[in-house]
Amino acid sequence: QSGLTENNTDIRNNFISKQNRRIRRTRFFRTHTTAIGITAVSFVFIIAIVFSLGKRNHEKITTQGMSALEVVETLYEGINTINAEQIERLGTKAAIGTFSKTVTSVYATQKMRQAYERIPPFFTPQQWLHTANPIGNIVFGISNLTISSIQEPDTQKQISDADKTIYTAEIGDSAVYKATYYHLSCTGDYHYEVNHRIEILSLHYSATKYWQIISTHTESDKIIEIDSKQFQKDLKEAFEQATPKTRGFEIAERLQKTYDWIPNSKSVTAAKKEILLWVEPEAH
Repeated sequence: QSGLTENNTDIRNNFISKQNRRIRRTRFFRTHTTAIGITAVSFVFIIAIVFSLGKRNHEKITTQGMSALEVVETLYEGINTINAEQIERLGTKAAIGTFSKTVTSVYATQKMRQAYERIPPFFTPQQWLHTANPIGNIVFGISNLTISSIQEPDTQKQISDADKTIYTAEIGDSAVYKATYYHLSCTGDYHYEVNHRIEILSLHYSATKYWQIISTHTESDKIIEIDSKQFQKDLKEAFEQATPKTRGFEIAERLQKTYDWIPNSKSVTAAKKEILLWVEPEAH
């Protein structure tokens, strides 16, 4: 009798334990259904982005007809506009892989945040100062880029082709440039990260007759310390004192006196027409 009772007790305890586990699982999924769903969709979303970029890159065009300097300029334009497809056609994987991975990651983050948080797209530093809320908007990109020549191509020449100018060189020709710029990013929590970078880029004119970046070397990457609270105060004051029609230009002119990394007023003015349609229109 005693053994039978013990068996019944064990059966009952096992049954209760299984039921409790089932209840906990049910409660967990009920409580976290939304989070689990968002995570799953996010994962699929990222895979779709990466697959899309990979497919387009497989069909990418070359830099044929571009000068060596134009290839370097296009690299930094691609970083500034978060365009991984543009970057990946400019050089070897070893040379530009880091740039491409960074931009692809930022692009995916941007699209996810737009989808789930309904935030605006990330602005370039030049576009950012034109917006109706620069303090609250997310910024990513490059400011005050200068490119200088260390070694010019020996055989590169310019040819007129219909309405455009193209460049050619002898196979095996090479060129080296130095790029100096500020890299600015803000994740939206009012924390600004700025790096002053100097990079050396080497190019080779390939057998397929176009320039390609074959190596990049970071000569300097200095973190610029920023007092975020003070900068927010200065930005707010500059914004409030600027007139709507020339807002970006005036903010840049004012802030550049204190912050070297703020894009120069000329580049800010040129970027005004790039602002997307959804941005709050300027007052007239």
